[in-house]
Amino acid sequence: GETGSVVTKSGMCYNRAGRKGVHMLIDLSCPAEVFQASLPTEEVPAAVLDLFNLSDRVIVSVEATLKLVGGSGAEKDRVVYRARALNGRPHSTFRMHVPCPPCPSARTAEAVIDKVWFSDNAVWRREMSAAVEYTPNNLPVSQALTNLRFVAGETAVGFPSQQEGLWVCVCGRPNPDRKDTCVRCRRSKESVFTRFNREAVEKQVAQRERQLDLYTRSMREDTARLQRIREQEFNQEQDRKARRKHLALCLPLFLALLAAVYFGAAPALRLWSAGRAMEESRWTDAAETLRALGDFPGAKGRLAECEWQGAKALHEEAGTAEELAAAANALRELTDHPEAAGMAEEDDLARSKLLLEAGDREGAREALSLLAEEDTRRKDMENEILLSEARAEMGAGEYARARELFLALSGTFPEAGKLAMECVYLPACEMIDNGQYEEAIRELGRIPEHPQSRTAILECHYKLGEAALEKGDPETAAAEFLMAADYGDASVRCRDTVFAMAEAAREAGDTAKAQTLYASLPGYEPAVEKNNECMLVLAKEALEDKAYERAAELLLALPEGYPETEELIPRACYLAGVDAIKVKDYDAAVTLLERAGDYRDAPSKLESALVSLTGDRLGRGDTEGAMELLPRITHSKKYEQYKLEAEYQQAVTEAETVGDPAELAARFEAMGDYRDAESLARRMHWEVARVKEDQGEILEAAREYAKAGKTEDAEEKAAELYDKYYAGKVSEAKAAMEAGDYAGAVSLLETLDRTDLPEKYEEVNDLFEDACVKAGETLYQAGRPYEAAAYFRLVGNTRRVSRWLSSAAYKIIGKWADADGNTVAEFREDSTCTIAGENFTFLVQDSYTLKTEQDGSMEVTFRISHLTEDRLSLRDMREGREAGYELYRAEAAGE
Repeated sequence: GETGSVVTKSGMCYNRAGRKGVHMLIDLSCPAEVFQASLPTEEVPAAVLDLFNLSDRVIVSVEATLKLVGGSGAEKDRVVYRARALNGRPHSTFRMHVPCPPCPSARTAEAVIDKVWFSDNAVWRREMSAAVEYTPNNLPVSQALTNLRFVAGETAVGFPSQQEGLWVCVCGRPNPDRKDTCVRCRRSKESVFTRFNREAVEKQVAQRERQLDLYTRSMREDTARLQRIREQEFNQEQDRKARRKHLALCLPLFLALLAAVYFGAAPALRLWSAGRAMEESRWTDAAETLRALGDFPGAKGRLAECEWQGAKALHEEAGTAEELAAAANALRELTDHPEAAGMAEEDDLARSKLLLEAGDREGAREALSLLAEEDTRRKDMENEILLSEARAEMGAGEYARARELFLALSGTFPEAGKLAMECVYLPACEMIDNGQYEEAIRELGRIPEHPQSRTAILECHYKLGEAALEKGDPETAAAEFLMAADYGDASVRCRDTVFAMAEAAREAGDTAKAQTLYASLPGYEPAVEKNNECMLVLAKEALEDKAYERAAELLLALPEGYPETEELIPRACYLAGVDAIKVKDYDAAVTLLERAGDYRDAPSKLESALVSLTGDRLGRGDTEGAMELLPRITHSKKYEQYKLEAEYQQAVTEAETVGDPAELAARFEAMGDYRDAESLARRMHWEVARVKEDQGEILEAAREYAKAGKTEDAEEKAAELYDKYYAGKVSEAKAAMEAGDYAGAVSLLETLDRTDLPEKYEEVNDLFEDACVKAGETLYQAGRPYEAAAYFRLVGNTRRVSRWLSSAAYKIIGKWADADGNTVAEFREDSTCTIAGENFTFLVQDSYTLKTEQDGSMEVTFRISHLTEDRLSLRDMREGREAGYELYRAEAAGE
């Protein structure tokens, strides 16, 4: 239910994401539902759509719009395709393929049903106005969903919901309020809301749990009672054994007593006798002797050891349920021994398992009664006993009781769920054997996951079809054989039954009924040809009755080139298209008039229908649909108007979702004053500015805020950011100028963007120019003209610097050659030059004096007698080397 989540579309259903969840739109009249849409692959270059026929008629053709959507929700591809020769049986699934190339960036496929053709040539068309909104009732995976499926079956997805104008079934299908039965699962509305609402389900689940609890409690009470009875019997038996042992020992004890008396040491002799018995592991005899000694020194310690060893021996040697019970009783009497209680519980668990294996579940429960209720071993064993009981109930034919027990144990034992389904399947098979086919179908529908359920259901439909034929009801027989699908020869018998009905109807003169029946047998050649003949007859009758749309549908369904269709199709399509325009069904009009070709004035009417359809789509907000039509109405006067409106709607939609604000601003600005495009452009500039401000792009953000005009706080933000960008450096530059640090001012101002300056900082360019000129003048006057040139050139060829740049110091820069084109001199901006093969560091002091470095100082060595842009007269004034040179710019020397 999060915003932006993707929902698989069913029929013409699509999601509308909102803050509180996902709402969906659906055309409840759509006869086909899309269960699943798979993406195309390299192996299968087509999207596979699994559909469900909700109607009572056979679907033979479907037109759908497929969208491939990326992970961000952006549409990657769109395909409109019509699949023909389908065999969508009533209330059954069928499949269609939409050819399209694989798209690696697509993550989901979504499909919308646009048109559906039935075997009787009826057509369903999607209408946007028919869509209604509803909220899905799907429950997440939870205990509530488990409880609901226990009561309503495995196809349940959520509790029924009554919404405005519709009700949502427990299977998740929305239905109009006027419908009393769900079109998908065929459950009645009354039973759905009565039996499967949250309170009813919780009540049924609670009742089942109470029954199980009462049953378990009863079993425990019976077990405890039996335990007491068996303990009494066991104690009585032990007493009898003890008496027999006492009688057997009387004579030796009597002799021992006489000997003890005779020797005057009876207690000591008994203690010695008990010790000998312990050495021989006769723990019972030793214990009895020691008990008789009472408080005689050493007797109590040996007695405790005898009792422990005796009980331990019973524990180790026990092999039967009775022996295990005796060992457990003996161990529980030893309350002072730390290991006794645990060993007694082990004996009880072992006795419970033995009794369960022997089929004595009551005894098994009784053996567990002395273990703590929270003991996990006890709970596990009780579940084992319940599973055994469920199997026994199932074997005895008590399937309902067995199913309850199996379902209660399904979370503990993996096989319990399968056995629960068997408790439905087996009685359903008995129903089939007894001829109760409809009852069997209802029962088998509860266990769709059972591997034999579908086959058994198909068998029932087949048997019902045979019974209907015997009663002389071919229509019911055909429907049942159709539902029997691929069971035995059901498809052949269905075909033969329908074909016989069609022949009878044609002989009786009922062409319409005959055609419908022939059309329900696609692929059967005898029926196909007769279907075509009937459709041609019906089309001619429709033309005579002025039912032009019906005539066009029939004629277009005929094979291409069928006799008489070349003349009839354009006429029928033209007349149907004209009628469609009259009722403002422009979608149908466009489709029909396209097929009319050049019949009468079909092209002009097609143009008119396209214009109207484009306007209609724009009015509904279907921008994509309008954009698809625009290239086809370029001759209309409304083309530019519709194009502008479509671009506007598209931009507005993108602005409300995830469009690029910078791009959208440009698009809105290109629309001029159309509607509120100017305001939206300013809003987009504000969005761009906010992002750039967050990214630290201060100047760009300020400029975008300035373009946003009065939008929110744009003016204040623009002024604030302009100050942040310019104010500090401009103030520092002015201070540097006042201090005579012109180069420093240039360095500060040079880092600023001086294009598109705001009004407050228009002086920045003048300040920069002034700093550059003054820095250059200072360097020039200091005899560093070539360093000054860098500052002069930052300003450009303005009046202030042109007088400096036209001086001899700059004119002389370049290569100079004699009249023959031989380079004689070259002057460079790094203050070095080459004259007649000699290298110097030079300085032009004035217009006529050229100094070069001589012995570490600059001396006048050359005289400039003439210097223009293209000519240089130079004389060597050095002593002993007087020479004159008439030179020309190297580029113009050849002239």
